[in-house]
Amino acid sequence: MANKLNRRFRWTDLQIKRLCACPTEDDLLTALDTIPESLEEAYHQALATIPSTLQERVRKILIWLASSFREMTSREIAAVVSFPFVDDVLKICTSLLVTVIDGDTHETIKLAHFTVKEFLIVQQTYDESLYWYEFTAQLAHCCITDQIIHYIFPSSISFPKALRPYAEGFWLAHARQNDATTDWAETQLLVDCILKYDNILFKDWLRANHPAEACAQSPLYYASLLGLGVSVMNLWRELLPGGNENEILGSAVTTAARM
Repeated sequence: MANKLNRRFRWTDLQIKRLCACPTEDDLLTALDTIPESLEEAYHQALATIPSTLQERVRKILIWLASSFREMTSREIAAVVSFPFVDDVLKICTSLLVTVIDGDTHETIKLAHFTVKEFLIVQQTYDESLYWYEFTAQLAHCCITDQIIHYIFPSSISFPKALRPYAEGFWLAHARQNDATTDWAETQLLVDCILKYDNILFKDWLRANHPAEACAQSPLYYASLLGLGVSVMNLWRELLPGGNENEILGSAVTTAARM
């Protein structure tokens, strides 16, 4: 019941704002004739006004705001789409979808209402060509993982500094979301490569976050340590045919159990 009331209040608020924004009587009459019947229709109408040239950037912004593991600052979201100015984010995203909250030290940008997230995230089976702005939770985490891994493993000269704290703190949380139900093939390959090859930046990250585990270990060991289930399966398939099963399994399982 509370959820239904919240949705009704949200729909009413949107329509009041919509009518208040009409500059002329003709505009007001047109707005009255085209009042959306539901909250979902209101969001569809808002997103339909975004030009095709901006849709990819808007979708990426919405993916991050709906799927990040903490609130994002305006500077961080601007960096996600390589915008030099925070105001550019607000220009391309309608206020029906996002809102900015002033804090003591920085601005926080977030989805305007919990129903926006409910509207954007769909189930695993959906037609991607139907609405450009919809996505599954798995696809969202895959996109974020792919973006931040390209930034930090290996490092890139063009890496946006504003995103570094989030990338280093949460790349693993996003990578763990792969449940093997969505096509993560290319992104998962990147994750596996980080574990398999002597990546200096990965070793630096390990020393900072798991100092006791920074010594040289097998990729399967690291996958077990970090809770990367799909990587464990992939690496196990590669190692088992030519390795000592007891030695490989004992070390990896002990590590996974301890964590």
